[in-house]
Amino acid sequence: MCAAFVDQFCFCAHSFTSFLIHPPDDDSHYHKTEFQKAVPYYQQALEIYKQLPDGEKSSDTAGSYNNLAVAVKHTGDFTGALNHARQALSIRQETLGANHVDTATSHFTLGQIFSETGQYEAALEQFEACLKIQIEARGATHTTTATTHNAIGAVHYEMGQFEKALEQYQLGLDAFQKSLGKEAPQVADCWNNVGLTQVRLGQLDAALASHETAEKILQAKYGDEHPTLAMTLGSIGTCYKQQKPVTPENLDKALDYYKRSHQMLESALGEDHDMVGSSYNNMGQVLAMQGKFDDALTVYRAALTIFTKVLGKEHIFVGSMNYNVGLVLQQQDKKDAALEEYQQAYNIWKDKLGEDHPQTQLAEQAMTSLNKAGKFGEPKSSDKTSTESKDKTTNKSP
Repeated sequence: MCAAFVDQFCFCAHSFTSFLIHPPDDDSHYHKTEFQKAVPYYQQALEIYKQLPDGEKSSDTAGSYNNLAVAVKHTGDFTGALNHARQALSIRQETLGANHVDTATSHFTLGQIFSETGQYEAALEQFEACLKIQIEARGATHTTTATTHNAIGAVHYEMGQFEKALEQYQLGLDAFQKSLGKEAPQVADCWNNVGLTQVRLGQLDAALASHETAEKILQAKYGDEHPTLAMTLGSIGTCYKQQKPVTPENLDKALDYYKRSHQMLESALGEDHDMVGSSYNNMGQVLAMQGKFDDALTVYRAALTIFTKVLGKEHIFVGSMNYNVGLVLQQQDKKDAALEEYQQAYNIWKDKLGEDHPQTQLAEQAMTSLNKAGKFGEPKSSDKTSTESKDKTTNKSP
């Protein structure tokens, strides 16, 4: 096979439907799908609190700023979220002190914002400040401490620092087990995070055991029809898919787990959910590895349709599906069609990720490979791109 299939959407890939478990937002009343409705209420509350005797310096005002930061973050206004979170932190540090648990909450909110905008060093700084306060105020095994270990692990995971990520996830796992017991859903989440990181470290047998532990906990808690269980089954499928050497038996097991996961997700979330698209992609990868290219194209295109509908035609995950479709078409010797798909992936990735991003270079490399066969002209990008970047990329999934 001339190129590796993009693993962008596997549940082990954090950039999209990752099963890295992030901590809940500060206000438990606030539901993610209702953020747009929540924002004006938090704004009204803030104005009321600012008119009270303590005004700008009250803990209620700080709380409203923090709630606004969380809600606005979910609208995609990260600049506004950052401003609100910094105001909350400033008030809390001045009125409650640097070591108060509410100050820790503000550090945590800032960490979330920095993490979601790719400012990982800044995110680590905030999360570690939060963790220090939590350990001193609540102890090493408190649930909030465990949650922050998990958040730090997720940042290290994003940075490719998988050993450090695993260490933090294991600390979070230990803290949740001691505070909530070994059968709590949060413990299952941690086992999944540990397993995902072990996959990245090539520890596939250990990863499989971690995900199977999570599966048992979740089945006992939720039964056989729950999205979290579905994602765990997807992670187990990934373990079998990546086992070396690749065997027909392991690919069959991987496909079976992916199908079970897909059925649960579709039942729970509906046909047009991005995670359903993700599971189509997982199945497509295995089908392609089995040489079932027509079947792989069918599910890849189903994923492409969902992502285009849900995320928009210029989203980076749409580009990933274009790339995967291109790989299959190239295997079928449909090189003109393959080049068109690579070109679409290249254009999306270059626009959204930049010319020097590994995924952009991967698409350029794929086009260059076809060009070298002597059947095509130069890449169709409106901006001439140097082919020297192909030497910077390898034949790996982004």
